[in-house]
Amino acid sequence: MSIANNSEKFQATDIQLLNVRKAAAFLGVNVSTMRRWAKQGKLPAVKVGTRGDWRFRKEELQKLLTPVPAVAKADTQPVKQERE
Repeated sequence: MSIANNSEKFQATDIQLLNVRKAAAFLGVNVSTMRRWAKQGKLPAVKVGTRGDWRFRKEELQKLLTPVPAVAKADTQPVKQERE
């Protein structure tokens, strides 16, 4: 077996897949919520096996937990209109 083949295998196994229970615990939501979000396409997931169990990439779930920079708010004061 060559070194190239070993590195390819390493890269393929480097992906962490979580089952529904572990993914729900990771995000702090209910298992039913994970299944619903997966079914609705709100979360990237794959079905595996003959039972169609959901699997979630930990990397993708981690992205959901990464804070998004706040956008500066524009002046939200309503403009007063003068009545005639």
